[in-house]
Amino acid sequence: MKKYNLILIFVFIFMVVTSSSVNAAYSTSGYRPNIDLYRAPNDKYTVYDVAKAGTYWDRWHAMHAFTPSGDSATTIDQAKDYAYCIEPGINALTGDHTYQQTDNPAELGIDPEKVKKANLYGYYGYRYNGQYGDAWYAATQLLIWTVFDDGLYSRSYLADLIGSDYVPRDDLDDEMQTISNLANSHYTVPSFADSSNKSVLMGNKLTLVDNNNVLDRYDIEYNSEYIDVQKSGNTLIITPKKVGNNINIKFKKEDTRYNKQPTVLVSTIGGSDPSDPAYYESQDFMTIGTVESVYADLYITVVGIPITIQKLDADTKVGRPVADAKLAGAVYGVYDSNGREVTRLTLDNNGRAKSDYMQPGNYTVKEISAPEGYVLSNTTYSILLDTSNLEPTFYVEDEVIKGNIKIYKKLQKTDYDSEINLSGAQFKATLKSDTSKVYYSNLSGTDGICTINNLPYGT
Repeated sequence: MKKYNLILIFVFIFMVVTSSSVNAAYSTSGYRPNIDLYRAPNDKYTVYDVAKAGTYWDRWHAMHAFTPSGDSATTIDQAKDYAYCIEPGINALTGDHTYQQTDNPAELGIDPEKVKKANLYGYYGYRYNGQYGDAWYAATQLLIWTVFDDGLYSRSYLADLIGSDYVPRDDLDDEMQTISNLANSHYTVPSFADSSNKSVLMGNKLTLVDNNNVLDRYDIEYNSEYIDVQKSGNTLIITPKKVGNNINIKFKKEDTRYNKQPTVLVSTIGGSDPSDPAYYESQDFMTIGTVESVYADLYITVVGIPITIQKLDADTKVGRPVADAKLAGAVYGVYDSNGREVTRLTLDNNGRAKSDYMQPGNYTVKEISAPEGYVLSNTTYSILLDTSNLEPTFYVEDEVIKGNIKIYKKLQKTDYDSEINLSGAQFKATLKSDTSKVYYSNLSGTDGICTINNLPYGT
């Protein structure tokens, strides 16, 4: 944008009204006009320095600055309130004029959609997000004029007070483009909003880039129990904290600047005395009001890693109990790196248990209570949950309880006095619950004693 000093004239109306028809008194005693809009011989609209205007120029329109009576503002930035002309070609006249005022433009024959569009320019133009100064106000006014006169944009010029007589309107293109982009994207939501559910794994981060470049204009709300969300420009960074489904992130764009609707004031003509200001039409104008709120949603599913524990018999190395022992009912505690118990798992009939989704990290697993027929294990198992395996299974072992049987073989007394050799006798033990399970003894010695060792738990 070209750098130059501008002293512009602005429309400024100050009034307090409660009815649809008001008598508006305003004064030019404060911020004085320095630039008028002239109609050149070639019928182009030209913003031109009054001091340099030749006699052949016809005054067509002036941008005036009006302040409340007694207001000492000397710049538009100092003014407490301001307005915009919506009727290029009609001057704003001093004196008392009657206006019809409404926040329903159709009542006065003005297209509500034009007012809505002009209001967006006014909202995102002068004084929005630090956009102060003459250039921003002039750019806003020019854009509002284009709503009501769509040919004005290509026929407007700006006077350079310290350089040549004419400066192309392009000197305001940067400001006008910025305002247009903001206004035209008011209803645009972030590109990833209102889309399908997105997933993020515990321990990872989900980074989303808004291709519509509007994220920075939205506030966000979310459930901090499950996620943390950081917004940096047009990038959203989501860090999961707890496993959950359909966690809502709400995007909100709500007006906090205005608590009123945009207002249109239309001048009326009355009286027959040319000395009466009411005899003449003054320009119509509007004040800026609130804009519509815009909302959008994004839903996140936080995915964790479940732990599956499979118990094995220490002797057979398979996931089936031995004899009458059981794998079901064993209880294991799962502990985080700080030794805090995070969950307990009770094994089913197959010796298996699966946890809820857990965060990646280092854990230890230890048996709290053994199942029937097994010895409580003192082993502490270290496990690592990471994204390389989203369905890990960890194996644990227990020793079955074992016992020995000693059998004494005796003979009843007979009439024979000779010694009888008792060696060679053999016994077997059969599991009552499963007769196919047979455990044999060693052969007895000469003393008739035999043993069956390491019998597993059972009857």
